[in-house]
Amino acid sequence: MSQKIEALRDHYGLSATIFTNEAIVDAIKARNDIVHTGATPRRRKIWPKLVFVRELISMIVFHEIGYAGPYESYIAGYRMVHPELEGGRD
Repeated sequence: MSQKIEALRDHYGLSATIFTNEAIVDAIKARNDIVHTGATPRRRKIWPKLVFVRELISMIVFHEIGYAGPYESYIAGYRMVHPELEGGRD
């Protein structure tokens, strides 16, 4: 599954700095814990993984609809991102 998500990241030209291979694998492990056991171990903090997946899906949807304007990001804390001013995400 991680190879498929990495391929999506690369296909859409998303940041490999934000959407690292390690972060993708970590999110998949959290997903597998939930799917296969019905819960996530207490030691695994799930909220950062949810934020990560939300950001990944948002970037894919933005690309598909052709949106390149400002948006709210929650990766590493809340901030407004203005791609046209910042020259992109990387």
